[in-house]
Amino acid sequence: MLSKICRICSKKFEKTSRASYKYFESQKYCSGDCYAVAKRGIPFTEATKLKMSKNNYNRTMAGNKSPTWKGDDVVYRSLHNRVDKARGTPRKCESCGTTKSKMYDWANLTGQYTDVNDYQRMCRKCHMKYDKER
Repeated sequence: MLSKICRICSKKFEKTSRASYKYFESQKYCSGDCYAVAKRGIPFTEATKLKMSKNNYNRTMAGNKSPTWKGDDVVYRSLHNRVDKARGTPRKCESCGTTKSKMYDWANLTGQYTDVNDYQRMCRKCHMKYDKER
């Protein structure tokens, strides 16, 4: 039977029947408790902090830099999400000027859904009226 010495408690531990040989070779601690003790309170190195800042998805992987970017081949909701992100959430109707409505939408003006500047803020009432007239 294969065995190792735990790096924390110096207790001898053996390979379980369920563990693969590859997993056992990489194992350094006898239990989850010893692993937690080993990892508790260890600060990140400067190299690790640098890697983490370079891989910050919120800043570097947004928009067309993302590996999941689909360009113009997206669903309707995603197009409106792009408008929300680029121009903010509508809080005033540009058609009637109200700020008292419960719901505001981005109404597409010409059918060019991929152009974020081709939308107008409208309350739900004006948006439905606009779409009906179009």
